[in-house]
Amino acid sequence: MNNNILVNIIDHYNYNNQKFILKIKNKYNVEYLENITRHLSKYTLSNSIENPTSNINNEYKYMVLDIETDAYFNILQVAYDIYNEKDKLIKEINILINDGIHYTPFYNTITKEEIIKEGITPKEASKIITDDINRTKCIIGHNIIAFDLKRINILNDKFGNKIKNDLEMKDTMLLSKNIVRSLNKNGQIKYSKLGEMADFLLKNTQIDNSKYHDAKYDIMITYECYKILRDKYKL
Repeated sequence: MNNNILVNIIDHYNYNNQKFILKIKNKYNVEYLENITRHLSKYTLSNSIENPTSNINNEYKYMVLDIETDAYFNILQVAYDIYNEKDKLIKEINILINDGIHYTPFYNTITKEEIIKEGITPKEASKIITDDINRTKCIIGHNIIAFDLKRINILNDKFGNKIKNDLEMKDTMLLSKNIVRSLNKNGQIKYSKLGEMADFLLKNTQIDNSKYHDAKYDIMITYECYKILRDKYKL
């Protein structure tokens, strides 16, 4: 390793799983690498940290993604986990976005102070998210087609970033409708909320309802539900 570059690996715990955060500084180019440090320190990577020298054309198998927005539908948090074909977690990202306005999410799961301190710019977030989506074969989420990807595309339009056309999408809200069979106030079958789907599919799993609407927690629940829809119901 180049002696001019100092890499600190810091233990970080999130939902009882050990994670690592990388921070990089270079005394000969402080401004540039401090900027990189600011970015990397916001991303939680799995124990199985992606090899930075790997072929960028390699595709990830699954990305499980969720976003949180303010009351005006501006994205303030994006979280996604990436898995290989054996359902092994290989990468985790949890980004806060500071758009300079500092609204908090609709469900108030993130504070204004956290956004100011930890958030990266919308332009930076758009590039990171789109690069990872475009390396992914299949993206999974709850209401991801009508909401999450739509909001990401609106964000991307501002900066000239585009999601590839052949992305496979698995929307658990659509897949689960006739399995969960949640009812609206008129007694008709409706698309389930994430919590309703989880209550039906994850009956033997302890779920903390207070953590819903934190994108990081929501993707964990979504993926557990998706695996049941895939393996038990063959969807």
